Amino acid sequence: MSGYTPQVLANGWETMSVEIVHSKLSDKLAVHFAREIVRGDLAPGQHLRSEPELAAQLGVSKPVIRESLRDLASLGLIRVQHGKRTTVQEPSEWNVLDPMIQDAFRLEGRGAELALQLYDLRLILEASSAARAAERATPEQIAELTQLAAQLRELATASNDPDAFLHVDRMFHDAVARASANEPLRQVIRNVHVFLTVAWSRTSINDEELEELAGLHEAIAEAIAAGDSERAREAMTTHIEQAAGKVMSQFAGPGAVDAVG
Repeated sequence: MSGYTPQVLANGWETMSVEIVHSKLSDKLAVHFAREIVRGDLAPGQHLRSEPELAAQLGVSKPVIRESLRDLASLGLIRVQHGKRTTVQEPSEWNVLDPMIQDAFRLEGRGAELALQLYDLRLILEASSAARAAERATPEQIAELTQLAAQLRELATASNDPDAFLHVDRMFHDAVARASANEPLRQVIRNVHVFLTVAWSRTSINDEELEELAGLHEAIAEAIAAGDSERAREAMTTHIEQAAGKVMSQFAGPGAVDAVG
C-alpha cells in the first residue's frame, strides 16, 4: 500500500501524506480524521461538527463527508447516530488491525506503541499457530515450508536482498498459518503483519542478521516437519522476540529493544 501523495482541496486544505493508496476523496478525508483522532486533537467523547459545517470547512460536498464518516464509524473511531451529534469513540473501540488506523498511528508518532502491542499479539497467535502446524501440517505443506526456509537461506547467503527476503518471509509465515488449519487465525495474523511489514521494511538488516533470521526460520520448519509442537512453539517465539527487538529499535532508538524482552 503506497503511492499516496498530499493533495490540496478547493479551499487550500492539504491532506496529510500517508502510505495508503486512496482512490476517492472520501478515503483521503477519512485518513485525515483518523490522524486527528489518533493524535488526540479529536478526543474520545468529543462531538464532530455537523456534515454541512464540515463540508463548508473543507470545501467538499456533504455526500463526501458522509461517506468518510461512514468509513470511520465502520472502524470504531466514531459513533454516528441518526438525529444526534457524531461522537469520537474510546480507543478500546478502534479496530487497530485495520491498515488505515495502523498507518495513522505510525504517522502520528505512535508507531512504537502499536508495534509493541502487535508483537505481543504475534507471540500469542503465531507461537500457537506453529504448534498447531506441527500437529496438522500435511506432507505437501511441510514440503512447502522446507522449500521456503531454503529460499530464505539462499537469499541470506547469496543475494543479500532484504526486500526479497521479506517477501519470502511473509510467504513462510502465511504457510505456517495455513498449515495450522485455522483460517480465522490465518486472517488475523495477516492483518497484524500489515503494519509490522512496513516497520520491518524500514529497518536496516546486515548480512549477519539475515543469516540468523534464515536459521530461525529453518528451526521453525524443522520442528513442524518433525511434528514437535513444543519445539515449533519455542522456535517461533524466539524468532518473533528477536524480530520485535529489531523493529522496536528503529522506532525509538537505543533502549527500545529492552522494552520488548
